[in-house]
Amino acid sequence: MIVPQQVRNLYNKESTNIEKTEMKVKETLINYCEENKGFAFLSRKKDLRSLAEKIETGRYKSWSQIDDLFACSIIIPTLDVEDEVIKFLTDVFEVVQIKKRGDSQKPPYEFRFDSTRFIGRLKLIPELESEINILFEVQIRSAFEHAWSVTTHALAYKTENIDWKLLRLAAQLKASVEQLDTLILGFTESASHITEHKFDEIDIKSSISKFFKDKIETQKSIPEELKPQDWSRFTDNFYNLLRAANSHREKMGVFADSALNIIDKEIAGITINEFSRSVSLLQFLIGILSKYEFLPNDLRNYSALITPELEIIFPSVQRINTVFEY
Repeated sequence: MIVPQQVRNLYNKESTNIEKTEMKVKETLINYCEENKGFAFLSRKKDLRSLAEKIETGRYKSWSQIDDLFACSIIIPTLDVEDEVIKFLTDVFEVVQIKKRGDSQKPPYEFRFDSTRFIGRLKLIPELESEINILFEVQIRSAFEHAWSVTTHALAYKTENIDWKLLRLAAQLKASVEQLDTLILGFTESASHITEHKFDEIDIKSSISKFFKDKIETQKSIPEELKPQDWSRFTDNFYNLLRAANSHREKMGVFADSALNIIDKEIAGITINEFSRSVSLLQFLIGILSKYEFLPNDLRNYSALITPELEIIFPSVQRINTVFEY
């Protein structure tokens, strides 16, 4: 591709400022995404040929209007956090324009790219005054939108051949993406319309979760400090412990109820101040169940986390042979 010399000269002249802008924006947004688990980040600096093609679209009157010499994307798990991302961007950068999804005219039967885009520049720093003239773009995409974009862009929109079928398929996939994002936003409501089937494992895990939530949040008989970070993960871990301990192959529902009864009686006999804060809730439960010889010495496919602190509180855990090795 032939790039006009004037475009090449201007691009080269501004390359240093573009790189400085890129560095500052990436530093800010990568830190932000790392602080918010579930957010991802990617970026690119527009190369010379892409810039020339963009100018040839005829949509830009001047160099100062080009808004994606540097562009990046923040990928969010669900669209309901989009507003907080926009707020962060407006706090740390100077806002030029915000093009939100749904702002543009689009017929209901058309499906195309329409992610929210933040156009901004770095806030004025006296010694770097020239930098503020470089516009950059931040796209805010859902995880589903991102998957659609990266998989179809080259196949349908950056291809050598103009093909109606390829564009049609890309649009159909985009329709699926919109449907998925809508389902996620109304996840709980959507789930309420699903016919529920009985499944013993889920019923048992639900009972386990409710039992310990009630002890911590309602009865307050277990210290708040022992509350798991992830209830789903804790419940899975406790269920796996019970499954490993069920050497006689009792019905898991009956076996789990027996374990919870033992734990309930033990907790009822101690005050909240007598709980050790040096072991996790799951470790504490291992200690209780080992004290009452509910756990066998060898747990099937389960390595218990036994620490010196737990051994002091419950010496009985020392008889467990299948333990995590440091």
